[in-house]
Amino acid sequence: MVLTVTEIEETGENEGRLPESRLAAQVLAELNAQYEDLVSSVPAGVYRIRVKHGIATWEDYHSISGFVSTEYVSDRYAEMLGVSKEAAMSDAAVPVRFIHPEDLEGFIMSNDKVRQTHAPFFWEGRMILKGETHWMRYQSLPRVIANGDIVWTGILLDITASKHKELEREQLIAELQKALAEIRTLKGILPICMSCKRIRDAKGSWKQMEAYISDKTGVDFSHGYCPDCGQKALDESSNMNSGNSREINRAK
Repeated sequence: MVLTVTEIEETGENEGRLPESRLAAQVLAELNAQYEDLVSSVPAGVYRIRVKHGIATWEDYHSISGFVSTEYVSDRYAEMLGVSKEAAMSDAAVPVRFIHPEDLEGFIMSNDKVRQTHAPFFWEGRMILKGETHWMRYQSLPRVIANGDIVWTGILLDITASKHKELEREQLIAELQKALAEIRTLKGILPICMSCKRIRDAKGSWKQMEAYISDKTGVDFSHGYCPDCGQKALDESSNMNSGNSREINRAK
């Protein structure tokens, strides 16, 4: 927590000691420097906001500066958003404006819910930062102070890499489930022609076996000979050539 000279002097009065202003300033500077060192070592942005008591909704986020104030942001927090610390501190709506339009409603609803229940805040969604889409995570804990205002202290994490892996895993699972469903469609009895080997599909159309299986599974076929059929084809070709030779000799 960032301290002020007044807070340090009040502490001294409570203990029966009134420190000199210079000493208080030195202690303040040292404590705040230690706090900043600690915060800068965390691989996340740190922030603290104050929400005034009695606010009904976050819906009009463009004007939240009237009831939400930013009390602290770390250097990393401002860097992650691509703004200066001064800009982040002066307008609480700055990070909201970076949220992806498709995820904004969920962000507002999450804020309204925890503001009423005083539950920990947790939100994952997309933000457009420095011209690129990032998956970000906000999480914070509330503290209700004497006048009813709520102070939220939390962190901002960039989870883009892990989110992409999660989405790729979900896509792979979906593809496997689809393939399994398609394989299951080949189970059971298939109506197949005894002569041409075409298969009747669900619409009543007769398709070549290769085309039917390809439509159901996405498998492509390459055509060739098995050893037995290859030998048979060679024998037939050889016999045909021999017959042609005899016909030519008789013609002579």
